Amino acid sequence: LEARDPSIPRGTLACLAALHHRGALGPGEAETLEAAWIFFRSVEQTLRLLSDQAEPILRPRSREGEHVARRLGLRARDGRAEIEVLEATYRKHAERTRVVFERRIGPVGLRGPFPDA
Repeated sequence: LEARDPSIPRGTLACLAALHHRGALGPGEAETLEAAWIFFRSVEQTLRLLSDQAEPILRPRSREGEHVARRLGLRARDGRAEIEVLEATYRKHAERTRVVFERRIGPVGLRGPFPDA
C-alpha cells in the first residue's frame, strides 16, 4: 500500500519479499507477515475442506477448531490441548501482524477473535 508501485508483484508472498528487498518493511517484518500469512491461509484452507460455510471462520474452542489443529499437525504440549495450541499459535501470529500493521499503517482499534482468558 505504501509503495503504490505497479512493478511490485501481486501475489502476497512475492509482494512481501519485494517490499522487504526495497526496504519498505523493516528487519523481521517481512518474515513475521510471511509466517502469519502462511499460517492463516492454512487455517482457512483447512476450514474450507471441513465445512461448506460461505466464509470459513475459526471459532474459539469449537469442534472444527479441534479438527483444524489436528489437520495442521499441531499436538498437545506444555499441558495444553491441541485446540489451545492452535489458539495460542493464532494469537501469536495475529499479535505480531498487528504490531507490524500498526507500525506501518496505524491503530486497528478492534479486539482479536479469541478471549484473553
